[in-house]
Amino acid sequence: AKQQTLDKQKEILQELEDALGALEGRNEDTTRQDIRDRQEAEKKIDDLSKQIKQLRDDFKKLELIEDEPERLKKKEELVQKHEKMIDQLEKTRRELARLQEQRAANELNQAADNVDGARKNVDNDGNPEKDLDAAREKLRLAKEALQESEEHLARELLIRMADELKLLKERQDAVLQRSEDFHPKIIKLKSWKTDFLDTIDG
Repeated sequence: AKQQTLDKQKEILQELEDALGALEGRNEDTTRQDIRDRQEAEKKIDDLSKQIKQLRDDFKKLELIEDEPERLKKKEELVQKHEKMIDQLEKTRRELARLQEQRAANELNQAADNVDGARKNVDNDGNPEKDLDAAREKLRLAKEALQESEEHLARELLIRMADELKLLKERQDAVLQRSEDFHPKIIKLKSWKTDFLDTIDG
């Protein structure tokens, strides 16, 4: 009877641990994925910033071209590069919106407007550098917003893990307490059986 009781307690404790572990796993996996999604978005923003810097460098090279036909050809190519950049910024903005990172998405939207302004300047033989610098600044702010979200999610993850560990310990302590409370009863029952058998033998 004692062994059956202990086995039952172990079974109950294991069920509690399994249930808590499953819940903990789902919550933690979701939060970790949220963090990874934002880290991936950060990498894309870094890449976009590098590409915008390249647009700035390409414009400087364009200014050095003296041959008019060649200059016009390079200008058209540069305008097209700006248009592609606007498309990439818009795509990343939509991804951020899906992640519910509205602040970062708004920065990407403004960066796209800045690049569009730069495109118009190039097309009209103006200087796009100011607009391109402004676009990179917007990307920096978007990345900053993502990093703040990641820190918030990481804090949430740690708090949740601490709460779940506390709950598991409380449940374990409760099962152990029940075992300790039941133990004297087992000893008492065993003693009664021994006395009863001694009486019979006598």
